[in-house]
Amino acid sequence: MDQRDDNETKGYVQALALTELPDGELRSVRVGHSVVLLANVGGTIHAIGGICTHEQEDLADGEIDDGCVVCPM
Repeated sequence: MDQRDDNETKGYVQALALTELPDGELRSVRVGHSVVLLANVGGTIHAIGGICTHEQEDLADGEIDDGCVVCPM
């Protein structure tokens, strides 16, 4: 079993390579039926729901401000 298969059995899914998400960047990915926002903050990858709950906008169009994701609206 390769590493990816092992992670998938633990509930993890590889959405993209770390090199595809530079520090300070946001990226939306689809995992199953969900849109997930990946954020690289200081080299640590964070994952949250990818759609803004008040305007239904893609949070990847927003920005990171002081370590927080800011809605594009």
